[in-house]
Amino acid sequence: MSQSKPDVILLGGDYVIHSVVGGSMVEPESIAKALGKQEVKSGVYSVLGNHDRWFDGERIKRALEDVGIPVLEDEAVEVEHHECRFWLVGISDYWERAHD
Repeated sequence: MSQSKPDVILLGGDYVIHSVVGGSMVEPESIAKALGKQEVKSGVYSVLGNHDRWFDGERIKRALEDVGIPVLEDEAVEVEHHECRFWLVGISDYWERAHD
């Protein structure tokens, strides 16, 4: 992360992908480890995308949660920052999960 010092980081999924032209697969645990190093005032939150589910959604979810990044699938958390409170909602991938 640069010197931007964000209040909250929201991760939108698709952490892994197959068949990258000119690239190579990076294991989800390595990705999660790098993402888990972020120092953020009010937290880092994530959802999973369809590519994550195609690879191994439970493995990716576990990797993120093991470094302290909650994976929100059809759930909400209340986030407080200074005097402000808001609800952050994560919805499961439209193509790969039933929504609630």
